[in-house]
Amino acid sequence: MTRLCTLARPCAALLLLALPSVASCQAAGGAPASDRTASPRVIRVVSRNYSFAAPAQAEGGRVTVRLVNEGTEPHYLRLMRLAPGKTLADFVAWRGSGTPAPEWMSGAGGPAPVMPGDSTEQTTVLQAGTYVILCSYPTEQGVPHVQMGMFGSMQVTASGEADAALPAADGRLTLADYAYGLEDGLRAGTRTIEVENRGREPHQVLLIRLPPGVAPEAEVAWFRGGSRGPRPGHPHGGILEVLPGETTRFTTTLEPGEYMLLCGIRAPDGRRHFEHGMVKTLTVRG
Repeated sequence: MTRLCTLARPCAALLLLALPSVASCQAAGGAPASDRTASPRVIRVVSRNYSFAAPAQAEGGRVTVRLVNEGTEPHYLRLMRLAPGKTLADFVAWRGSGTPAPEWMSGAGGPAPVMPGDSTEQTTVLQAGTYVILCSYPTEQGVPHVQMGMFGSMQVTASGEADAALPAADGRLTLADYAYGLEDGLRAGTRTIEVENRGREPHQVLLIRLPPGVAPEAEVAWFRGGSRGPRPGHPHGGILEVLPGETTRFTTTLEPGEYMLLCGIRAPDGRRHFEHGMVKTLTVRG
């Protein structure tokens, strides 16, 4: 049985966590495709207001990180890998310092936000090491959840097994600087989308469902306004960070309707990628 621990710490005085554009130590290597027969191990993380229930320790390699939202607000699961010798205490100290993201912390992706009662997952490669898990989704007042104590740590151990097989993909999404390319349309149901970053910068895949009467411009305006107040769209999963050259996959359950993709990472010029046009609308049919 997987041992679960509730991960929450008081953090009222800490500043908003920016998404650092730093290189990850992930690697896509492993056994030949013919050896990849087993399904990836599942690391199940439950989000609540404002804490996580997650394994204190998990086996690395190719894994599926599943986020289940049992809270009453949208949540996401961001993974940050720490350099050897660094701990959660170092992360807390950095958060209180107000300094730029340190070199000893690197982004490792993670499932993007989902609504209460929903779930999503990312299949990725996790190297052995200490990871901080956190959620910086804002309250309607603009307070990031990490500032309310929604963070913790997880120890990932080395895997001696061959890499597991990737789940079959129902669609393929390519990322460029600054555009999305969806090769095939998506139909309703539980779908796995392969994502490849062909750009030179990290990118996000934020999948958002647009309720009837909500235009994509309203969602963009919510981001530009500091993500305050009621959100027009409904976050529907995706991936928080895909590094240049990385290929990964995420799984989510789609209902028929209108959706959009958006990237909110900052470009070298300080503007966010959606301000450079990295927004795409799509229709999911039944």
